[in-house]
Amino acid sequence: MIDSIESSDSGNIVPILIGYFLPALNLFSDIGKHRMYMWGMLFIYILVILVNKNSYSHNPVLWVFGYRHYKVKTSAGVTLILLSKAKIINKKDVTKYVHLTDYLLLNMSH
Repeated sequence: MIDSIESSDSGNIVPILIGYFLPALNLFSDIGKHRMYMWGMLFIYILVILVNKNSYSHNPVLWVFGYRHYKVKTSAGVTLILLSKAKIINKKDVTKYVHLTDYLLLNMSH
């Protein structure tokens, strides 16, 4: 069923982290009182982006648990997302998987 596989685009982690980080800035509306915490969070945020710039994560919780995202294309031409804890280099590494949703697969090979 899987015709090709590739690691997902690394450029999507920035918008995802911004989506989680910017609402947290509202916690620091009194900048003078919490300035050190704000700069600390900003530093950690930038560090996480730099360390993980080659990874893709739809959900930071999945990333924390070690899941990687891959784009897979089926022989029917449908593009799906494959979640896997293992690093996949070859499409033959994926021998067993389950459908979580219509466009999301979970690798069960390892």
